[in-house]
Amino acid sequence: SDSTHDRVSGDMRNIKTVAVIVDHSDQACVELATGLLREYGGICFLLDYRDEARLCKLLANHPTIPRDEVCRRGGVAAVLPEGVYFTDLEIEHQMLLYELSYRQRL
Repeated sequence: SDSTHDRVSGDMRNIKTVAVIVDHSDQACVELATGLLREYGGICFLLDYRDEARLCKLLANHPTIPRDEVCRRGGVAAVLPEGVYFTDLEIEHQMLLYELSYRQRL
């Protein structure tokens, strides 16, 4: 399964801010998210996949992103401000690391 998805319409205030959606009840997900935050905290923020209010606000900006793909028990996903999203990051997160490294240099 391809974990990188096409750009969709949407606009957020800070082009450098990446939302990382994580299952905070899963230790492996928490460890990955903590590492991302430690390394890229200036350009990303964490959301629990059960945080209805914040998720609704995020996904309202990107109505074509399937909620069930980015909000999963035992999963980590990321949504870029442009609407590109990555899923299954708990399995493979190299593309997200590349993207975050690039954005950090901007």
